Amino acid sequence: MDNIRILIVEDEILVANHLKRTLTQFGYEVTGIASSGQKALQYVGEHPVDLVLMDIVLKGEWDGVETADQIRQRWDIPIVYLTAYSDQETLNRAIGTNPFGYILKPFKEKDIYINIQVALHKHQLEKNSKLKIQAVDEYLSSKVEELVKSYHQQLAPHSASSASATNSLAQRADANPLTQREQEVLELIVAGRSTKEIASDLHVSVRTVESHRYHIMEKLDVHDIASLVRHALTHRLVHAD
Repeated sequence: MDNIRILIVEDEILVANHLKRTLTQFGYEVTGIASSGQKALQYVGEHPVDLVLMDIVLKGEWDGVETADQIRQRWDIPIVYLTAYSDQETLNRAIGTNPFGYILKPFKEKDIYINIQVALHKHQLEKNSKLKIQAVDEYLSSKVEELVKSYHQQLAPHSASSASATNSLAQRADANPLTQREQEVLELIVAGRSTKEIASDLHVSVRTVESHRYHIMEKLDVHDIASLVRHALTHRLVHAD
């Protein structure tokens, strides 16, 4: 097994030590044990960690749910929750942090091993997916720039027909089937912004941008970004600055 480094966040020392022995037997490296949320954040900030086993109910200012949320946002480390019992509100909060697994107390060695392996595999797939999305966004941004330049080159010889084009633009604007938000997304796509950048610009999630993009392409009957940009420019659905 590769050198998988695990942090245990558990305020019951007997439970933490039992977990450490079990994990060591499986070949994992337990790099530390933290008894509170604050100590866990400090540890992760100073040491390399591949996975965190996090007790949901922790003593101190921060419980396991808030601590896990902070770790995921700052370092994108997979979290597997440890829990014996909890109220429904806490469980709902835990679900909201998108954990990579749950291990119920008292632990079974098989459950510990399976949850950790699944969590590591799921996290790797998630990382690979993000890298692919980033690569696609970079490629599409470059294609958008090429299309905009090509459009301006084609437009230049025909500037004399600007009056009729203006009338055509007004007619097409009336026929624009997009909502205001979809129009904003379309303009940013044509401007060469990536999915992540659009999400940041509009203060929405990446999934929301992807959903808008899907509906835009469906309404305009296009099937790829290059065709979408070409359609938007040709039909003057956006300002070609």
